[in-house]
Order: sequence, then structure tokens, then C-alpha cells
Amino acid sequence: MLSARQYEIAALLKRSHGYVPVRELADLLQVSQKTVRNEVNAIRQQIEEMGLGEIESKAHAGIRLVMTDECWEKLHVQVKGRQERLGSDREMTFLLLCEILKHRTVSYHTLETRLCVTRPVVERLLPQAAAWLKDNGIRLQKEKGAGLCARMPLLKERYIWSAAVIRLGAEREKSDGLFAAGSSAIRLEANPLSFCERFMDGFAWEGVIDAIKKTEESFGFRFTYEGFWQAVLMISLCVRQIRRRQALDFFASRSGKTDSEFDEMVAAYLIASLERNYGLVVPMTERDYIVYTVRVVDIQNFTDIQAKLFCQSRSLELCRFTVKMASLLEDITGQELKKDDYFVESLFLQLRSMIGRCLYELRQRNPLVKQARQKYNDIFVAIHGVAVFLEKELGILMNEDDTCSLALLLGGALLRGNAVVDACVICNYYGIGSAHLLKNKLEREVNDLRIVAEYSARDMASVKGCECDLIISALPVSNPFYGKPVVQVEDMLLDYDITAIETIMKEIRRKKTHSKALSHIFTARRSLFYEKFVWLHMEGSDKYAVIEAMCDRLADAGYVTEDFKKSVLSRERKFSTDIGQRMAIPHGYAANVIRSVAAVAFLDKAIWWSEEELVDRVFLLAFDPDESPGMKDKILRFYKNFVILLDEPEINERMRRAGTKKELADMMNELIA
Repeated sequence: MLSARQYEIAALLKRSHGYVPVRELADLLQVSQKTVRNEVNAIRQQIEEMGLGEIESKAHAGIRLVMTDECWEKLHVQVKGRQERLGSDREMTFLLLCEILKHRTVSYHTLETRLCVTRPVVERLLPQAAAWLKDNGIRLQKEKGAGLCARMPLLKERYIWSAAVIRLGAEREKSDGLFAAGSSAIRLEANPLSFCERFMDGFAWEGVIDAIKKTEESFGFRFTYEGFWQAVLMISLCVRQIRRRQALDFFASRSGKTDSEFDEMVAAYLIASLERNYGLVVPMTERDYIVYTVRVVDIQNFTDIQAKLFCQSRSLELCRFTVKMASLLEDITGQELKKDDYFVESLFLQLRSMIGRCLYELRQRNPLVKQARQKYNDIFVAIHGVAVFLEKELGILMNEDDTCSLALLLGGALLRGNAVVDACVICNYYGIGSAHLLKNKLEREVNDLRIVAEYSARDMASVKGCECDLIISALPVSNPFYGKPVVQVEDMLLDYDITAIETIMKEIRRKKTHSKALSHIFTARRSLFYEKFVWLHMEGSDKYAVIEAMCDRLADAGYVTEDFKKSVLSRERKFSTDIGQRMAIPHGYAANVIRSVAAVAFLDKAIWWSEEELVDRVFLLAFDPDESPGMKDKILRFYKNFVILLDEPEINERMRRAGTKKELADMMNELIA
């Protein structure tokens, strides 16, 4: 039988009375041409099997439906009859779910009476209803003497129930039916309160909504739309149970390293508002529950900079953790993510609630997982890389839905980064002042253009070392110049100059998006040495001070856990790690390594590493052979080549002569490659 989309294609062909290009059908249906061709093949096969007609194809013309009016009427009746039956079943399944979610335990007799159906109809609808509930974390059981029971883990019950109610209401509003195959994003009602009211008869919601809105206003933030209504439902359940003298007897709060004073303050204000609005006293167990609610519900944004700074000042450990994760993602992708204020703020807010949900093993269903995996598979790889950080640093596991949310956030940041084009400016013979003038006009007139360097005529040779996408020159130079495209402009930057710059910027963006793609964005920067972990002139009173400083740098960047330093110091106390040639290689446990790296410090003054050995070069090794495919081989090559390096006086001297951190890091990566 034809699907709804197949029937729509057939109807378009029937009305056209001629050939219709596949491209035109794809535009009308907002799908790809490949999808249209697949659907047309399915239609062709079905109508030919039923003997109702055929579909003809003609090169450069398109396709057409050959079918009599009588046969079309037969097809129409069959399709519409099936759609009406499916629509009726979906409606009944929706009502069945409403009854189960409202009463939690309900007998077959009650369902038959309330839905005005027979027992066989209920039995036919149950598998679909049970599958929907299971997908939302609710187990539907048949219990003797009780009927159907919706079972949820006690600690998660209110969260899971409220999420299921919100999703059910959202799917109710879908134009393609409640449980249509292939449905994805959830669209919420403008005001889901009217829908939610059927699950809590007679409850006065106004006090809860007022308390939440006043809390948002007082602390200068806004919950996400779905988060707001989930908070309304969860807290309404809390208030209703307190008023019925059925408050929780016990609530097992779970604490984590990133718990913030901010959540406690928000919860305290909210509790005070609830007590005032309803004239009740919130017991301690329910107070803990409201803190938990605040912690797991998403905040969308802050209303002003003061509110953001206040939240961050009360969430210092989370801020530190956010910077660590941004630093890790920056190294993995090769993009300057920490300069993207929107990304860092969004990451902070997302981690805040995501870590809370992970602590309580809660799932916030993300309907875009499948599509995001197909489109951003490489980004998922990057997120899985930092998931190790979460696991080792906080002891929590990310689920697929949270991974998808972070992947979408990172994908947006990468696309924004690709939109910006870096350029250097070469001015005319009038001096560097001309370059400043030209730079100011360019940044004012051209969107998403970032000037990273300015050169006068005498500095043109320096352009070779400039990391930029484009050269804008008021001087005649060859194109390309040092391998980079050039736009020739007038000193005063005329309109046609701006047009020429914008045209080539579009081409640069296109190349970034396609040839660089996301698999290229992740440049697999699996070097072991990085300039940010190089010290050319370190001072240290003893080896423990040196080790602590180096470990702290790695931990702050998110490459190792806080326990890594303890493992290095513990190992060093048991036996000295000096290896001769005035060098030492302290190292810690692989279990405390998030991303394998080697740090190097050259000491201004040699220190006694052991009773017999002075050391002025320290290589701190943070290696995990099982971190990723190929890492074990890379680490083995490091040790093999490092041993050879010890016996090469020329290489040792070359290391000592390194003038910059980058030079030394590049040299070490080259030597151990």
C-alpha cells in the first residue's frame, strides 16, 4: 500500500496530465531527487502489481502517471481507508497513553469504560503504547489483580514522568500523526499547560509558574522552553504531594565535583516562593528534590552579563571544567574555540545540567541523534574523545543523547569558525600608518573578515610566515603570493574592491566547508609535544616543585585528571626517574591520562634529582597506550627514539639551542616520529 508521501507524488502526477521533472517534485516535497526516484520506483511497482496503471519516464522531460479515472478512484479509496484506520488507532493509542500516565495503575475494565472500546482493541493497541513508554524510560507491566502498571525507578520517577508527558503533548501536535515513522524534532505547543492539566486534575499551577518566573527574573536567566515546562511539572508534583501529606520519605542526593553554590541559591529562592504562594513548609527531603530539579533542567541563556558573572563566580569548579573541555576540543579540532564566547557560554550551561543528569543516570531524549550522526560523524568522534575526560575526571558516563547535544554545539562553533576569513594587509609605500587605515576600513566594511597582520612594502618577505587565508594588497604582487590568494585594492578601498574581497571570501569559505570538511577539521593532531607544555626557563626549588607545576599545567588543560599528579609524586618517592645526561622522565598512571602528551621543562639551574644526579631537563610523560588506535605504536616509537637521542651529542646540543617553545616542540615531534 502507498505511503502518505507516495500517494502525494502520485496525486501530483495525476493532476499534471503530462511529464513532470524529478527536480520539480523534489522542490515541491522538500526532499532530495534521489528520494523522489526511490518513491517513484515503489509507486511503479505497486500500481503495476495491482493492475491500476503505470509510470512512464522520458529523458529531459521527467515522469508521468498513466492511469484511468476509474483506477485512480480505486487507489484513492484504498489509501484513504488505510489512513483513516491508522488515524483512529493513533488517536486511541494517544488516549490509552494518557490514561496510563495519569493513573500509573489502571485496570482493563477501566480502560474499556473510559475509552469506549472492547478488550481486544486495548490488547491490539498495547504493544505500540508499551514501546512508546519503554522509549521514554517507563516499563509497562501486567499485574494480577491490578491491571496495567507504569513502573519507573523511584529516584527518577518525577523526571521521567514529566518528560514523557511533555513529549506526548508535543507529538500530539505533529502534523504527521502521533507515532508516524521517521518523525524527528519535537514541536511544543505554545502553551502546554492546557494539555498537562488533564494529568493533575484541579491543581493550581499558577503558584508554581509564578515562583519559577520570579526565580528566573531574580537570577537573570531563562530556562529552555522544554526545560521550563518540565520544571513546572516536576515541582507541581512536589507541591501536590506535600499538600496531600505524601511528601518523599527519602531522597538520595548525589554530589559531584562540579556542584555549584548557584544551584543551591536558585533552589532556596524557589522554595521560599513556593512556601509563600501555597502557604506550606517544604520538608527537607523535598528541598533536596527541588535542588535536584534545578540541577538537571537546562538553562538557555543569561539576560545580562552581570547575571552570567554571578553564576560563574558561584560555579568555579564548573568554570574550570568547561575551560578544560574547551581546551581539549580546541586541540582535537585545531579551531580556536575558546575565543568563541557563545560556544564557551553554551558549553558551560550545557555541562551544568548534563553533568547533573549523568549523576542521576537520567536521559534527556534528543530526537536528532540519527540525523546528527549521519551529518557530523567526525564531530561525534571528537566528543567521544572528551567523554573519556568526563569519565576519568568526574566518574560519569555520557549517553548518546548528551553526546549528540554536545556534537551539535561543537558543529555550530566549527561552522562559525569557518565563516571567518583571516587576512593580512600589505599597504603602499606610505608606511605602516596606511596599513592601519586600510585595516580599519576593511573591518568596518567587510563582514566576517579578520585582519591578523599588517605589512608595509619593506616587510613583504614576512608575509611568508603569516597564517592567513587571504592577502589584501595595495601593492602589485603576484597572485598567488607565497601560496595564498591575493586581492589587489586601491589605497582608499573603493566599492569594487569590497565586492572583489567578498567574492573571494565566498570561495575560501566554500573550500573550508568542502575540501576541509569535518574530517579535515579534525587534523588528527596526535603529536606528543605541544608548545603550551614547554618551559624553556623554569625555576624550581626541588624536583617535587617542578613536577607539581608541570602536572598542574596538564590538568588545567584537561589532558590528565587531578589524581595524575598524586601518581607521579608517589612513583617519584618510591624511585628516582633520572636517566643520565642531566635528564629525568617522571611519569604517572595511564588510568589518570585523558589525552596522551609529553611536557618538557628546561631548568635555569640544575637541581638534585637524586643523591647522585643533577637534572636540568625534565620530560613529564602522560601516556595511555589504550587511548586510541595507533597510540600504543606511537608511544613505543617515542621510547625507542628517545633512547637513541640520549647517545647523540649533536641532538642534545640542538635541543639546548632551541630559541622558542614551538621550535623545541616541533623538533621533539620530528625526532620521535
